[in-house]
Amino acid sequence: PKFAKNHRDNISYEHDLSEWCVGEHNCLSLPVDQCLAKGFVVKNSDCRPAGSISSAEQLIQVLIQTQSLQQFGGVSCTHLDFTLELYVRKSFMKHFIIASLKDAKSFKSLDLLHLVLEDYIDEVGVVRNAFEEWLQDNKNIFLKNWGVTFDDFYFGSKTVQRISNKWYQSAMLDTIIETKQAAEGLYHNLNTLPLMSYVF
Repeated sequence: PKFAKNHRDNISYEHDLSEWCVGEHNCLSLPVDQCLAKGFVVKNSDCRPAGSISSAEQLIQVLIQTQSLQQFGGVSCTHLDFTLELYVRKSFMKHFIIASLKDAKSFKSLDLLHLVLEDYIDEVGVVRNAFEEWLQDNKNIFLKNWGVTFDDFYFGSKTVQRISNKWYQSAMLDTIIETKQAAEGLYHNLNTLPLMSYVF
């Protein structure tokens, strides 16, 4: 109702409104926030929710590419910088916890290759991977032992810096590198699509 009133009062104009009744609107703003948070289905494939900045930016590529093949006109992602902040923080937390694992005495003798290659079927018939389970278990142990939550993980957080400035610095470095590579991948991927090369 608010936006309809703004349109009637000539405060705003709904783009392609004249074409909506025949389903021929040209441009679209993708619900990136919702798609990254909940996952989505593209053709015959399910895309899981994003767990890091690199997976978030890869999923954005899939969303834009898929939608651009379904319509004529622009595909936009509004407030993308605000949307991606959550996934930068997820990467930061992941890198922080991984830095702590690398410092553990048990890390030197850990058979990582065996963990990566070890798949098993759980009690309900789902294929699981021992490495992914090891990471998740250690994440839960870390959060419990240090009494922190996801809300404590952000650049400049004194809470996580007090845990270990070394882990903090390592996580910052790895997150910056991952974010830059993810952004570069998004930029190059979308700009090399023949269909969309004129958009960016």
